[in-house]
Amino acid sequence: MIKDRFGSEGRGWLLIVLAAMTWGLDIVFRAPLTKFGVDPALIVFGEHFALTLAFLPILIKNRKQLMALSIRQKLALLFVAWGASAVATWLYTLAFVYGSPLAAILLQKTQPLFALALAPLFLGERRRPFFWPIAIVALIGAYLLALGWVSPIAALHGANIKAALFAIAASALWGAGTVAGRLLSKALPPLTIAAGRFSLALPLLTLALIIHPAHMLTVRHINFTLALDWLAIALIPDILGMTVYYFGMRNTTASIATLAELAYPATALLAGFVLLHQRLNIAQCIGLIILVIAVEQLAVRKAVKEPKPDTVPLVEPIQV
Repeated sequence: MIKDRFGSEGRGWLLIVLAAMTWGLDIVFRAPLTKFGVDPALIVFGEHFALTLAFLPILIKNRKQLMALSIRQKLALLFVAWGASAVATWLYTLAFVYGSPLAAILLQKTQPLFALALAPLFLGERRRPFFWPIAIVALIGAYLLALGWVSPIAALHGANIKAALFAIAASALWGAGTVAGRLLSKALPPLTIAAGRFSLALPLLTLALIIHPAHMLTVRHINFTLALDWLAIALIPDILGMTVYYFGMRNTTASIATLAELAYPATALLAGFVLLHQRLNIAQCIGLIILVIAVEQLAVRKAVKEPKPDTVPLVEPIQV
């Protein structure tokens, strides 16, 4: 049965696994930059600068398609660029500074909760009754993953609460960006959306550096090795991960893709432990298991009735 399901998909699900593994490797490249004092705003600026250059040929080629978007679609693209790309990636990187990078990257598994919660409001999809109970269970898992066996009152005075809030806020913006991206997907192919997203995010990130020039001074902490890490963020989790993901989704149903995407937390855990010597405590491990199972159940059970076929991904790639 399993062989039939995966066999009929061709090798698309293997590409999803590969893409998910590249997202999990983000921790390996981003964490050293924050550890050695490079400002998150500068890290995100450099990442988007490299991505804008990489997607510039697509942007130039399809500029007429972008200009032909309706006002609503242009606003959706602007939100994807500013909210789900510039601000979300900055918050996500800030979480690395204030807390555990491993917890920050794993908390991005909450992204589908926000995407599925917002989909009925903006896409007209009907949410199924079991969504909220499972979502509450997932949030309990996310709490344990972020803070462990700490009461909410005690958590307010803990050091990890700020990192958890930054990571969850980034996840919420990425989830909302998924919904906005679905609106755009009716008019533009994925790579054109990505080209518009990165290029529109760059002016906002540039303005942030102009307003706070002290952020630029942290460039002095970058040596050759850190420069390679900086470039690798754009090349591996972003460009390679996104491209492989969309090729894989061409012949992979969302339910199979959801299973294949389990390679994301598995890779992050392995990379964090082996390369960065980071690990989760028992409470965080329990929280991660609860979160992953709950999110997978929402995907497999189809928490919303989608107007599109099952080949449409439930969530966008986390880092693009």
